[in-house]
Amino acid sequence: MAPPNSKPFLCDNCIECCANVPVTAKEMQAIEGAIRAMPQEQIDRLQAQKRKDGACPLVDVENKRCAVYEARPWICRLFGYMEQMQCPYNTHIEILPFAEGQKKFMTELGVRSPEDLQAVGVLGQDITWESLVLR
Repeated sequence: MAPPNSKPFLCDNCIECCANVPVTAKEMQAIEGAIRAMPQEQIDRLQAQKRKDGACPLVDVENKRCAVYEARPWICRLFGYMEQMQCPYNTHIEILPFAEGQKKFMTELGVRSPEDLQAVGVLGQDITWESLVLR
């Protein structure tokens, strides 16, 4: 029997996991910077796309990928690799215990206080294209 990680994580870009994404203030700053760097035509195209209720406004539905991939929130980075967030299409991947995943996130994000972890909103619920463009 092969070890659990002998096969790589294969994302088919189903975009099913791209919904109801909580974001911190620091993550929101990175996302806003990525949006400011986008050509207006891309913003207009993304805004015009039809999405399911709760879908992240930053998922490019037509191309099935994140429009701000390099600035995506921590939860998106750990999806598929952390306990309670396993991808149903990649069950062969070894999962990090939740506490270990959180520690990894906190280190990478440079968390210094509990306020750094406070969500400022949820992409796909109270953060929409309209609210992102108006900031």
